[in-house]
This record gives sequence, C-alpha cells and structure tokens, in this order.
Amino acid sequence: YGYVKEPMTECGYSYGFYPGTDYCSSALLLFNTSHTDSSARIKSGVYLGPGDSTVPLVSLGHMCAGPWKKPGAYHNPGHVKAITREYVHKTTTFDILTTRLEDALRGGEYAVTHVEILGNRDFLTDLLTIVSKPIAGTNQSHLTVNDDNVNEDQIYSNIRQMSKRIMERQENN
Repeated sequence: YGYVKEPMTECGYSYGFYPGTDYCSSALLLFNTSHTDSSARIKSGVYLGPGDSTVPLVSLGHMCAGPWKKPGAYHNPGHVKAITREYVHKTTTFDILTTRLEDALRGGEYAVTHVEILGNRDFLTDLLTIVSKPIAGTNQSHLTVNDDNVNEDQIYSNIRQMSKRIMERQENN
C-alpha cells in the first residue's frame, strides 16, 4: 500500500451539538467546520493523519503489521506469511515536452494514492518479481529472479506501533 509522509488523509471529524439543544440525548450533531487546530492536525473540522491521502494508515496496514503476524493468531490460523510492503510517495517533476499526459494527470510514476499505486514503478517491479518466480520442480537453469527484497517487510511509517497499541487495547477489554 502507499504511504504519504505528510499527514493529509482524512482520519476523523469534529462534531458539535446543534445550538439550543442543551446537550440532550436526542440532540442533533453537526459537523464542526470552524474547528481548526494545527497542533492536533485538525483543519476545518477534519483530522488529517497518515495514510495514502485516501485511506487512513491504520486501515491500510493494521492487519498485516499486527494480527496476521502474531504467533498462534486467531486471525491467521493457517500461519500464512504476511509481508507488509509500504511504498512512499515520491514527487515527480513534469517536463511538458517529454511527460505523457496520462502520467502527469495521475501523479507520476511513483504516485501511491489508493488507486494510483497500481501504476507505481516500485510496486510493479515487486509484483513482477513475485509472479515471475520460477515454480519449484521446473527447469530453472535459464531463469534468474532477484527476489531478495520482496520477501521482507518494507515499512516506513509507524504502523507497527499503531497496530501494537490496538492489539494491547483489545487484549485488555
């Protein structure tokens, strides 16, 4: 999944009570667009956090970084190896004479948002490396695939710490 280092993914919202309701249980809640706090990364009532600028980081990576890796895990009873690969967004500069319009519109060859990652150069390289690995028992004398790095986690965010906190809270409840 993609990871944008600058917090710009909508992760939460600020709400307030409808004026004049005295905070009763049937009061209507309103989206509080006047709430802005740069230290808490809240802008116009929207909490901005880590992610791929479309989906929050915890939704992208929690299961891969936590429950699926835990020994004897309820969520991974078959003990399938889970590999977490984060791809960091790299800003691309465009030359109007040499850049294809399609690449410019979707953010470049290293874009990592939720759909654009399907055209990310690093992601595609890893994907092709994985799917072109020789099948065991076949004549592999002419096939060489460098898969040294695709079988390991590649994590740039704090998803491991986030996942650990979530699992600790679940165990305590």
